[in-house]
Amino acid sequence: MKGPSPTARSIKWFRDRGYVVARVEQRLPIPRLGFYTTLDAFGFGDLLVARSFDRAEDGQSELAEKITSIAEHLEDRGMMALGAELAALAAQVAAEKQIALVQCTSTGNLNARVRKARGRPELTVWLSAGGKFILHGWAKRGPKGHPKRWTLTERQITPSDLSPAQDAESANGAAAPSS
Repeated sequence: MKGPSPTARSIKWFRDRGYVVARVEQRLPIPRLGFYTTLDAFGFGDLLVARSFDRAEDGQSELAEKITSIAEHLEDRGMMALGAELAALAAQVAAEKQIALVQCTSTGNLNARVRKARGRPELTVWLSAGGKFILHGWAKRGPKGHPKRWTLTERQITPSDLSPAQDAESANGAAAPSS
């Protein structure tokens, strides 16, 4: 892969979207053998990213206001349960914060990285604590005969992706879930 590494591409991608980014993988020398090994945070994270959304800046406050308006309208028409659900959604949209560990790789290696991460008990703890786990896969793509551009494939692993049935699929080499 020529040019910046997948990790460097993801750092730029997140920073361009207002996240703070810390590289949390470590490259450690093995002097007697003359090479390096890379250790990921918790065995699956290359980057730690965080963002607290400024709703006025990214339009989310307007979205929360529209959802609240729809909720009030539904409650006025006697649909209290649906109105209450939408009001809760509006509050969640207005208050969303994000912290995530990110695994960066080539698009062709995404499934292997998913299997590796799903095999780590630390992933369950991370997700249970409210952290997100995102995988970034980078590949050059484009129509035949035209210049190729770097494209991002993003997947997110959620707690529901860690069910025992999916663990069996992962062990058998089935395609990993994407979101």
